[in-house]
Amino acid sequence: MRANPTVSVGMPVYNGERYLAKAIDSILAQTYADFELIISDNASLDRTQDIAHDYARRDSRISYIRQPANIGAPKNFRMVLDKARGQYFKWASANDLCDPDLLRLCKAVLDQRADVVLCFGKAVAIDDHGELVRPFDESFAIDDVRPSRRFAQVVDHLGVNNVYAGLFRAETLRRTKPEQAYPSADLVLIAELALYGKFHEVPHVLFYRREAPGSATKFRTKEEIIELRSPGARSRGFWPLWRCSLGQFSAALRSPITMSEKAAICAHLLRRYYWNRQGLWRELCANLWQPRTGS
Repeated sequence: MRANPTVSVGMPVYNGERYLAKAIDSILAQTYADFELIISDNASLDRTQDIAHDYARRDSRISYIRQPANIGAPKNFRMVLDKARGQYFKWASANDLCDPDLLRLCKAVLDQRADVVLCFGKAVAIDDHGELVRPFDESFAIDDVRPSRRFAQVVDHLGVNNVYAGLFRAETLRRTKPEQAYPSADLVLIAELALYGKFHEVPHVLFYRREAPGSATKFRTKEEIIELRSPGARSRGFWPLWRCSLGQFSAALRSPITMSEKAAICAHLLRRYYWNRQGLWRELCANLWQPRTGS
């Protein structure tokens, strides 16, 4: 086994044969080379295993793990973090692409600024063929000194979670609660991370997010999203708003910040939930009064 690399890249994948080779190539093409790539195959049924094995044989920086059964996407994402040995960590989707300079530029920021816990670049959307669809205009640098304001900025403004593809401080990331099985739990994780430090955006396009059927969540049905995150779950309840709300409260209350900062966050969240009371009520009604089948 190689000595501990500075950067660990974790690539969870399930039935990813269509784009997997290109995703791996974009990691291997990084101009910063001291990294390991951990591929965790969530019991894929396609050629994912063959593709990953072939790359692992050819590059000693790659390790391949195959889960004996589908453990769901959130647990597979945590699996690659748990296996990581580097000081810095990056999640890499098996659908998306990274600019060759992503690791080098983001690592340079984390090396220089101890107050930054997550560094990322600008993002653009690409289609099935890798052609540009549109840029993402949002800028998500968070430089406020108060944890409550950083947290509020995430919960109020982070929609498309492109920052998830950035470079994290691994030790800090492990202090957050693992991503849960409900939809948008990744947003709660990023909000919790903001309580520990600042976010920095490199002013270059470093992430190419694929928006195509079979790869992007927005093209999936509610049932497909539930199966992806909790395969074989008995309950088909769909509670993203309620579970995100509870997850945000929980993240604030367990974090190592002052009581006054926790109080500021709770007050902000209560105002948000009041403004969104109609959406919370609709979700409650949709789940409590689902029509029964088989009767």
